[in-house]
Amino acid sequence: KPHVPFLAPQKYFDLYPLGSIVYTPEKVNLWDKIPRRAINTRFKEFGFEASKENDGLRREYMQAYHACVSFIDAQ
Repeated sequence: KPHVPFLAPQKYFDLYPLGSIVYTPEKVNLWDKIPRRAINTRFKEFGFEASKENDGLRREYMQAYHACVSFIDAQ
């Protein structure tokens, strides 16, 4: 399972154009229903904010994750 920093050759990032990445947006009020003890705040280190969607950042993060998986699989 890849972890940050997501580093891979550019050709693996090119396999996953940002515009082709599809994801399910988080549910409305999702963060209000999660027990505070269960919330890990490390997401802030990557530019995310709790309860605020950031489409561009999420696509870049998913692209990098998938690129690293493909890079690892190619080894």
